[in-house]
Amino acid sequence: MRYKLDPLSPTGMSPVLPIARPQRQQSNGYVAKVQFLGELQDVDPDGATNNQALSFDSTLNQWVPKTLSGGGVTDGDKGDITVSGSGSVWTVDSGLDAAKIGSGDVSNTEFGYLNGVTGAIQTQLNTKATDTSVVHLTGDETIAGTKTFTNNPVVRTGYAQTVAINTLGAQYAGSGYQMYSDVASLAGPAGVQFYAGIADAGLTQSYYSIDILDRAGGYLSTLVTWDLATKVQTSTADISMAGNKVVNLGTPTAGTDAVNKDYSDSGTQTLTNKTLGNTNVVTVRDDRFTIQDSGDTTKQAVFELSGITTATTRTYTLPNGSSTLLTTGLAQTVTAAKTFNPGTLMVAGAGTGVATLAFSNTATSTTATIPSEGVANIALVSTGSTQTLLNKTLGSFTISDAANIALGTTTGTQIGTSTTQKRGYYGATPVAQGAAIADATASTVSVMTQLNLLLARIRATGDIAT
Repeated sequence: MRYKLDPLSPTGMSPVLPIARPQRQQSNGYVAKVQFLGELQDVDPDGATNNQALSFDSTLNQWVPKTLSGGGVTDGDKGDITVSGSGSVWTVDSGLDAAKIGSGDVSNTEFGYLNGVTGAIQTQLNTKATDTSVVHLTGDETIAGTKTFTNNPVVRTGYAQTVAINTLGAQYAGSGYQMYSDVASLAGPAGVQFYAGIADAGLTQSYYSIDILDRAGGYLSTLVTWDLATKVQTSTADISMAGNKVVNLGTPTAGTDAVNKDYSDSGTQTLTNKTLGNTNVVTVRDDRFTIQDSGDTTKQAVFELSGITTATTRTYTLPNGSSTLLTTGLAQTVTAAKTFNPGTLMVAGAGTGVATLAFSNTATSTTATIPSEGVANIALVSTGSTQTLLNKTLGSFTISDAANIALGTTTGTQIGTSTTQKRGYYGATPVAQGAAIADATASTVSVMTQLNLLLARIRATGDIAT
């Protein structure tokens, strides 16, 4: 059986097909390749030469070899396509509209995205990261791993970055980066810089610092510095832990080292020039608190609190002045006045008795002076016992009603020991002893005169009224 080469119902211009190896359908369903065009019923390949193509001849109703010159696609403008060089160069005028390709669903802009594609598009898309594996422009996200930025990163809108902090010189060198806000409404500190530098020409004091900047990136002050050689961190301000702990402190070796709890709770330590704040409360057992002399450490003093009542706190107030404590077991001299309230002073005697010196509660201060008589023992005058007073000068005093003045019966008692001493009775002005009055004569006149003199003397002392 022979087959035909279907010209796809050509109309108008005769179709031209390149000579190739067609295939034919066998009756058993298999496709067999045609070995020779002459095997096809409607093809006459006889006389074919190089660069010829099969052209359908409607007169012969056959495909016959034909040279393309003067037929098929020729030079000239064919609408949207310009053909030159007998079809060797085809030029699309003003580009080919994408709407004329395929179904026309792809626009010219979308078609332009294919420019520069160097491989299969789907293969390249498959190698791209998924949406959950990339950083997005908005939203909170966590970035893991080490990221390297070839340019200075912009932290947030309103913040600027600069690299103009590199310094090179004979003595100083360093570099770092800055992060600060350049918002015009800000004043004072507006950012920080992280700076690694060298502090001297010998290149031995390398350090790293965090500095405070203004909104123009200018240096204001340093927050903290690290010495890269010693690894010592220096802060220029107080550090607040905000209620958190400082952990893993080592054992202190220098006087300015911080002390951890294990060190402070263990062993005996010497504190030098320590001041406790007003809010601190320190409780020390009496057998754990010892005061020693600054010159001789063997001279020590301790406090014994066993005499205080259980669950009771006693307060002892020191006077406003330097002095010596009074003790119960030593003879001591008190060199300043002491006030005892509420006015009772109890003094223990050599025996078991106790003498109480009581003072009345008066509005005015009273001074009791003990005289110095040049004798070893002086007894105070008591109101409840019989005592002998020697050589005492009394001011005004009152003898209670029904009280008597007893005089001695052996030598007697003198009232006034010289003639110049004055006396008076019943409110009369005291007078000295009067002059002698001569005895009266036998005459009545003499007796009356001397009697009147005697009465005048008696009236002067107040014994009788005037």
